[in-house]
This record gives sequence, structure tokens and C-alpha cells, in this order.
Amino acid sequence: MTDVLTYTHYCELIWFDDYNKMNYYIKISVEQNLSVRELRNRIKNNEYERLDEKTKLKLIKHEESKIEDLIKNPIIIKKNNNYEIISEKYYKS
Repeated sequence: MTDVLTYTHYCELIWFDDYNKMNYYIKISVEQNLSVRELRNRIKNNEYERLDEKTKLKLIKHEESKIEDLIKNPIIIKKNNNYEIISEKYYKS
């Protein structure tokens, strides 16, 4: 399965601590014939992190995924401050 990837693909993936995340990117790289640039873009956009937990579990168990499972969440909330409540408003101090 991974014979199709280049050395540069592996250089991009070797830094992951999470093997499931690494396997996900290997799988999509092979299936979709991603170039290194496309793979970097997917990693940069946190594609794996945006997947639903049920979908991640299906990928780990090697179960068949449906199209709906692979639709990524378009919203990523980064919690940069120590606020307990996440709001759409931003207050300057």
C-alpha cells in the first residue's frame, strides 16, 4: 500500500505522534494520488482533526466509511485564551 509514496511524503508524515493520523494521511495520499504539495495542504488545514470522532473510529477499525463520514467540519475553534466560554464576540483588554 505505501510503496506508492515518495521519500518526501514520508518526511512529511514521520513527525506525527499519532499513528492513526499518520495512517489516515497515508491512506488518502495513496487513494487520491496526492502530490507532496497537496498532502502538505491537507495537513496544514488539519483535515484529520476536523473529522468526526465516529469517522476516526471507523478508520481505526478499518470499517467502510460513507461519504457523509468524510465531510470535514468547516469550523475550527482555536482556544488561544483561558476563557471558559467560547463566544463569537472578541473583547480587547
